[in-house]
Amino acid sequence: MIACRGRDNLTAGRSIEDLIRGFLHESFNSSFMYIISPWVTNFEFSRPFIHYPWVSSTRVLDIIEAIINKGVEVKVLTRCFDDALRFDVLDLAGKIVNRGSVDDEVKGFIKSQLEDLLGGIEAMLRLSEVLGDNLLFDLGIGDLGRRLHTKLYINDKHALVGSANFTKSGIIDSSNWANWECLIAIKSSETGYGELLNITKGYLNAARGFSECEGRFMNMLSRFRGLLPRAVGSVMDVIAVLEDLINTLS
Repeated sequence: MIACRGRDNLTAGRSIEDLIRGFLHESFNSSFMYIISPWVTNFEFSRPFIHYPWVSSTRVLDIIEAIINKGVEVKVLTRCFDDALRFDVLDLAGKIVNRGSVDDEVKGFIKSQLEDLLGGIEAMLRLSEVLGDNLLFDLGIGDLGRRLHTKLYINDKHALVGSANFTKSGIIDSSNWANWECLIAIKSSETGYGELLNITKGYLNAARGFSECEGRFMNMLSRFRGLLPRAVGSVMDVIAVLEDLINTLS
């Protein structure tokens, strides 16, 4: 089965959200569920996700937590959140705050970029609470110049592979500004599934943990101290600074 989003409703009646919802439903009865995506956020489905008796929610991280509580081995591999750092945006935000007067469109753009960064960090912290050591990151160690770009979702029944990140814009968004995406579903009994599972395990084995990601994030910020309005010593400090900047730009 394939689902695409783009011009002319290429797969009318079958959406990427439908494939992901089905994948999550069947993961409750799988022995494992692995998600590989460069970007992961705590997006909301367009309608409630109900899997009796374990969960009723629109938020995807609530669903992942319910799958874990069912006893399924869940692992998520993504890029470290330092990859979302936009030093130009942080620099502009500081200048706007200091000047106090700037075009509303520019201010709105900078605010949206800061909100994206904040949302990504908060999603990683929430995932870390839920997944513990099973939240993994591609740090590019030993393979400089290459970054995680694969989007692969696999359990013991299906593999989904394609272009869609595990985010609202990848899975849900149908606006004119949304990306054109495709996912193809491959049954565990079909050719290619076994190779995809082996590839997934190879990715997971090469990944790093949350503490290494956090350390690299803070080290990178420490090299650009002047970009933030005050010193930060932890990810929670960074969140507080971003929240203050966003509120000032509102």
